[in-house]
This record gives sequence, structure tokens and C-alpha cells, in this order.
Amino acid sequence: LKKLLNRVTDVRLEALEEMLEDLFERVEDSVEVSLPESYWEDFEDMVDKLYQEDLSVAQGLSEFNLKFRPNFGGPGIPPHLAKQLESAKSSGELADVLDEIYEGAQIFRGRNELKNIAAQWGAAQKRADKASGLSPREVAAAEAEYTKATVDAVLQVQDVINKGLLPQDFLDFDSIDLESDDDDDDDDDDDDDD
Repeated sequence: LKKLLNRVTDVRLEALEEMLEDLFERVEDSVEVSLPESYWEDFEDMVDKLYQEDLSVAQGLSEFNLKFRPNFGGPGIPPHLAKQLESAKSSGELADVLDEIYEGAQIFRGRNELKNIAAQWGAAQKRADKASGLSPREVAAAEAEYTKATVDAVLQVQDVINKGLLPQDFLDFDSIDLESDDDDDDDDDDDDDD
């Protein structure tokens, strides 16, 4: 992965930036709740059943209160979300609130590391933005430093995932064609054979 990411093109850099921005926005917007990972699959199933209206609001609240609520660690369910849980009028409304809680639980253990990575990457962005009035050589150096900082941020997030502090699907590499240069090289080789 590191070798492929280090061959960053402008298109790939933009895709990496979007991936990091989306992730860091999710972290910033998420609530701080702690639920052991052993409950996540059942919690997600309950949310899906609510979205599909296989559970009523009353059934969803009952399952949440009996099966999950006692297992939340500190800081617990934020008061504003607890209030929204109790006032949900439809299965969809309840599912939205529970989905927000679920996302916060998934991010909880890696939150501080992700915030540090976001801060470091943000500082690199600011340095690159300030380079616009410099000499071409300094601009190129600032752009290279920013590209490296972006790749490093992705690798650091992957380390957080590898430590089990964030779910695997929080980095979406599907939108980035990491091997297109290799394919292009192969195509060139095929052309040479003709």
C-alpha cells in the first residue's frame, strides 16, 4: 500500500484528500460514546431493522434499553441524543439517532489519534497554501511536502485501523485506482510486442 500510495498522481492526491476530509469530518461530527465492539453487529442489525420498519419505535426503544443501553461506558449517551431517542415518532427517526450513536461508538477508541492526524495534515495544508507567492522551486518543494503529508496521513489512519481502533471500512480505497500506472505500463509493453 505504501509503495502504491507513494506514486501519487494529481487525480490520486485529490481522491486521497477527499477520503481524508470525509473521514475527519465524520470524526468531528460524531458524538463521543463508548460501546464494546462485541455489541456492534447486533446494534447495526437493530438499526437496519428500524430503517426497514421491521421494528416499531416501541420495539426498537425496548431492545435498545434492554440490550445495549446498560453496556455504554463513559461518557454515556449524550443528553441531547437521549432526548431524541425518547421523542422519536417513527422507526426512521429512531434509526437516525441510533445510527449517529453507532458511528460515534465506532470512532470512539481512535478519536484522539485521528484528531492528531487531522491536525498535522491541516498544518501541512496551511503551509502549502502559503507557498503560492514563493519561487517556483519553493512552491514545488511545498507541494511535494504536502503530497507526502497526505500520503503519511492515509498511512497513519491505516495504522489506527490496523490497531483495531477503527473499522476497516473507514478508508475507502475503491474510488482510487492504485494500480492504473501498472496497467498502463503493461499496455505499453503489449504495444511494443506488435
